[in-house]
Amino acid sequence: MKHSDSENIRRITNLFGLLINEMKAFNKADLSSLDNKERVIGNLLRQQVVIIERDITCAYERISILSSCLDEKVGE
Repeated sequence: MKHSDSENIRRITNLFGLLINEMKAFNKADLSSLDNKERVIGNLLRQQVVIIERDITCAYERISILSSCLDEKVGE
């Protein structure tokens, strides 16, 4: 079944929201039970996740605005 463009935008927006929540949960995870090597890797991953989360949050905000504008146009 083919989705409309507005439905695809809503789905992408929802996926971005879920991804942001997962990244925040990962960043709050306790790494103290890991050995030193795993903890270093975990901290390096966190640094990258923070950068990715910032970019995705920015895209999420833009897509949300565009989705709202599209919904208004479709409603006219």
